[in-house]
Amino acid sequence: MAVRGWSTPLTGQGDGVEHEIADADLAAGRGSGRYRAVCGVVVAPAALTARPGRPCRACAAEVDPAPEAAVDAHALRRALSAWVHRFQLRAERPRMREVAW
Repeated sequence: MAVRGWSTPLTGQGDGVEHEIADADLAAGRGSGRYRAVCGVVVAPAALTARPGRPCRACAAEVDPAPEAAVDAHALRRALSAWVHRFQLRAERPRMREVAW
């Protein structure tokens, strides 16, 4: 189930993992305060002042799925290499620095 459209990262209160929430699910969860992540987990958001958690790998794989198999093996290797690079960047993106007030 690849996500169509935009998604928003949201850190869960209980596990501290940063999940991707599709815009439709973000709007649907506003009344209850619980949001369904792209990976299927129901997330209760942490406080906005909390540091971002480690990214959910299942959400990252759903937001940017692996490329389909191509007829040309060289083209498939290039596509997979680019996908793995994007996946690693998304899963290991730098965190916001803590600001001392």
